[in-house]
Amino acid sequence: MFSTGFTKSYWPLVTVLGVMLIFFAAENSLSQETDEWKGKLKDGTIITRVDLIRILKEHEKWFQSDGREGKRAELSDAYLVDVELDSAFLLGARLNRANLSAANLNLANLRDAEMNNAILRMAKLNRANLQIAKLNGADLFGAKLKGAEMWKCELDSAHPTYAELDSAILFGAKLKGAYLIQTKLNSADLAEAELNGAILQGADLDNAILKSTKLNGADLQGVDFSFAVFEPDPQSIVSGRAFAGARNLSKMTFQVTPDAMGALREAFRKAGMRQQEREVTYAIKHTERLRAWHEGLDDKVESIFNFIFFETTCGYGMYPLRPLRLLASLILFFTIPYIIALKTHGPAGIRVTWRKREFLVQSRPSRVWLRLHRKWRWLPIKWLRDLRVAFYFSLLSAFHIGWRELNVGNWITRMQFRNYTLHATGWVRFVSGLQSLISVYLLALWVLTYFGRPFE
Repeated sequence: MFSTGFTKSYWPLVTVLGVMLIFFAAENSLSQETDEWKGKLKDGTIITRVDLIRILKEHEKWFQSDGREGKRAELSDAYLVDVELDSAFLLGARLNRANLSAANLNLANLRDAEMNNAILRMAKLNRANLQIAKLNGADLFGAKLKGAEMWKCELDSAHPTYAELDSAILFGAKLKGAYLIQTKLNSADLAEAELNGAILQGADLDNAILKSTKLNGADLQGVDFSFAVFEPDPQSIVSGRAFAGARNLSKMTFQVTPDAMGALREAFRKAGMRQQEREVTYAIKHTERLRAWHEGLDDKVESIFNFIFFETTCGYGMYPLRPLRLLASLILFFTIPYIIALKTHGPAGIRVTWRKREFLVQSRPSRVWLRLHRKWRWLPIKWLRDLRVAFYFSLLSAFHIGWRELNVGNWITRMQFRNYTLHATGWVRFVSGLQSLISVYLLALWVLTYFGRPFE
């Protein structure tokens, strides 16, 4: 506890210090309120947020009275960096060449606004109304325009590099020569938009709508087309090189007609881009199969048939080597029933026919597991010998195809050290025939897809 003398001696000093602290705190808060944000008009006039709100109120009054009252917002060449204009009413306002970097314009009504050559770097325009707004030459680097309504908006020569335009409505927008590098256009509506000469390198167009979109001279290298509705103007697709490095072409889809995809496939063919050509073919056939599934019974059966025999086996030519991989996998798979046949002693099994001398007739058939195993006694485990025989018979069954002298199975048997023939009996014969039938189909499919274009 302080003594009475101490409190009497120092209470005036403590009182003065307290009053000074209160004064400085009040002055600081007042300066923060007055200097919270400041902008500048074209003529150099400094404006505060209060002044800006007054301008917007006059603008709204001017619009609602059809120009009889209030005053139109003239903010061209204004310095409005980091301004808070959330849900602001700027319909028809003039903001040409205005600096709106890092501005908050979320939900703002900018319909029919003039923002030509405006600086909107890192600005927030999420769900803003930019219908028929003029943004020609605007700098939109890193701007966020998620869900923005940009119906017939003018963006000629604009620079929305690294911008986020997810779910933006760009129906009929003019984007001639726009820089859309690495721009996010996920689920954006680009129907009837003009992208002539636009640069979209590395842009994300997954789930975007490209109906009647004009792409003359557009650079679409590295663009992601996952699940995009690809129906642009077919005549605007001229060069396949403009789509070099495009990602997920096989995941594109169409709603009405595949004409645009056909034009893109032809452009890839002329450019010698075979893999991209195959991906577009898959996109067309896959979409057609899904559409057929929702039709009548005959179409459903055809859809199932195409899925099993063409889509699963080779992806309509997109995976030309997949039939060979399936063939090799089936050789291993069919080895299993052949091992079972070797281990059982019923009427069904694998038999061998020997030739003791070339000029003699074939001797009496005998069980393969009784005769061939004698040669392979050096193997330490008996089931390994069975595995060897079963695998060899599966290989022969897979290639038991040919035409006259072109018989792969016969070529394989010529590499045997001894002259004998393997053949199946009972249910093994059915399994071997089924394997041969599947193998013929897979080999024919590989030849057609690797060297030809059977699905075009």
